[in-house]
Amino acid sequence: MTFIATGIFDTEYEIQEDNCRNKIIGFQSLLEGWHYGEGVPPTPDTVNNTLKINDTAKTFNLLTDAIPGVGGEIEISCFSNGDTLEFTIKNDETVTLVCEKEGYDTEYKENLSLGEAITELTNYGRNLCNMSDSYIPITTTPTKIDLEVLRSVIPPTEVEFRLFPCHA
Repeated sequence: MTFIATGIFDTEYEIQEDNCRNKIIGFQSLLEGWHYGEGVPPTPDTVNNTLKINDTAKTFNLLTDAIPGVGGEIEISCFSNGDTLEFTIKNDETVTLVCEKEGYDTEYKENLSLGEAITELTNYGRNLCNMSDSYIPITTTPTKIDLEVLRSVIPPTEVEFRLFPCHA
């Protein structure tokens, strides 16, 4: 399935469904000197950690794209409604996070663990869900009386109720 995304950038770009996952897996085949004689391939752990971030982003329906870095790092970007979360996963298993809102950097965190990076992404995704129309916060405090079964004050009748009476 192909998506065309517009409005986020000045140009249209095409995104293949979960193409990013295949792209990240493909980074494993990079050789030493892959970038004009320079470039270190990412370690298997770097690839696996990037896949975990990609999979987490997909659970919140975020668009993702990834590029390899010359030093063996992988940068994965997650997009949603003009927001961008850029995670740089390094070979030493540390993560740098840069958050952008409408083109401006709003947050910068470095030397995060993979768990901390996934927590940041999960919190962002949950905030997206909380802003959706389908999110309805619980505004009541349940009590024991709320759970009691009460008898109806309307006496039972022998007459059957029909919502749509049959025409004879």
